[in-house]
Amino acid sequence: MSNKPTLDDVLGAIGKSVGVDHKAIMVDVRANLAKLNACPRHDFQGIQDTSLGTLGDGSKWFRDYRCTRCGGKVDSHGYHWYQRGVEHGSAK
Repeated sequence: MSNKPTLDDVLGAIGKSVGVDHKAIMVDVRANLAKLNACPRHDFQGIQDTSLGTLGDGSKWFRDYRCTRCGGKVDSHGYHWYQRGVEHGSAK
């Protein structure tokens, strides 16, 4: 039997050192993925992040996007690639 720490051990130690409950975060992540996976077609809307200010043309920065149908949340990279898939799929 190995004495190597498990991923759960490592995450627990890191989380404890910075005051984060990694198990609670994983519960939230799994719930979000379940929402996203169950949704037949997303309709993402940007969640405005006022801490980032605005772009030179006055438009807003969006760090995260939430689906108005399922409530699932993705970051800007997930949103970008989802939109690319929609564009490619509708071009057929």
